[in-house]
Amino acid sequence: MDRSRLEARLSYVPAVSRHLPELGGKLEALGLMAAEDPATGVVELWKEHDGPRLTAPTDLGGLGATCVETVELQRGIGYLSPSLAAASTMHYLSVAGLADFAKTTDEETVGLIKSLIENRTVFASGFSEGTISGSVFRPTMAATPADGGYTVTGRKKPCSLAESMDCVMASVLLDDTKQRAIMLIWNGSPGLSVTPLWTSSPLSAAQTNEVIFQDVFVPNELMMVSDIEDPDGRNEKSGYVLFGLIITAGYVGAATRLALKLVDRPGFTEADFVELFSPVEGVWRAMQMIAERYDAGDRSDALFADLLWVRLGLRDQLQTCVARMVSRVGGVAFATDPEIAYLSSCISAYSFHPPTLRESGTFLLDHELRGEITLTAE
Repeated sequence: MDRSRLEARLSYVPAVSRHLPELGGKLEALGLMAAEDPATGVVELWKEHDGPRLTAPTDLGGLGATCVETVELQRGIGYLSPSLAAASTMHYLSVAGLADFAKTTDEETVGLIKSLIENRTVFASGFSEGTISGSVFRPTMAATPADGGYTVTGRKKPCSLAESMDCVMASVLLDDTKQRAIMLIWNGSPGLSVTPLWTSSPLSAAQTNEVIFQDVFVPNELMMVSDIEDPDGRNEKSGYVLFGLIITAGYVGAATRLALKLVDRPGFTEADFVELFSPVEGVWRAMQMIAERYDAGDRSDALFADLLWVRLGLRDQLQTCVARMVSRVGGVAFATDPEIAYLSSCISAYSFHPPTLRESGTFLLDHELRGEITLTAE
């Protein structure tokens, strides 16, 4: 097998180079283990080289990457640095919330959002991480009126980007008006603190810790209040789909890097590679089709159902797939190549992301039962 051509085709590193050319080169030069060392600061590299602007619309100062382009790039990022793929997913989720609010708010707030994006502001996400009801932006905290703004108390864990964030963005319910709002809290604000949470080595460069809000004051100008109802959950569901696609793409990238270690093994054939890697690549092809539908404006329950089936299928297959890859790569390679053990540990974290199997099962069966089933006898 031509390993160099296969790597270029499956790693999606060229997608990183197209959209964030300097970042791609930096990460390749570092190598996996250096990139995954928290001391290296891959999040800071990502910020320096325009990563935070990737998914924001161009009219808001972003680079305007489509959903398809974003998942392709995130597969490449996951190949180069699984920690950065996990961390940046949560930032892109926050940016999706800002872009959604920008469609319905006043010009002054749009100007604030544009300024934040143009300045490469790094957002830690205080949203929930995607529930089966379709909402990642539904408020999980309440804000109490105060002179000139609101105060908020609560916590978010796990919270990626906790060390490098410029601000935390979270959805809140206003106690006085019962409106939904997005609040921006600058890092260093009184009452905002970060407590260590993630002490394991895998994915530690994602800076995932606990963020605590204790009577944090948020001025009115940093509260973006929504007066627009979303009765069919269209805007809310957008975030759920984005989260599912982007987070999965990073893990596909990590699994790809592990799989390519098999190529040079003695006696390993093209058929062996396709057999072992097909569960991952098959999911990837399905994800691309879902991303295309998303870019075309699809926000239907059918789209969510398709994404759920894909994610659950990958979750159930991924551990078996990785175990077979590690077994085939051999004990000597496992003992002498630290990337193998590291990647297999990172990939294990995919099953920890929401939604739960119970939530998924309830939604999927309800969705299928709502559909009209027609049986045709030949």
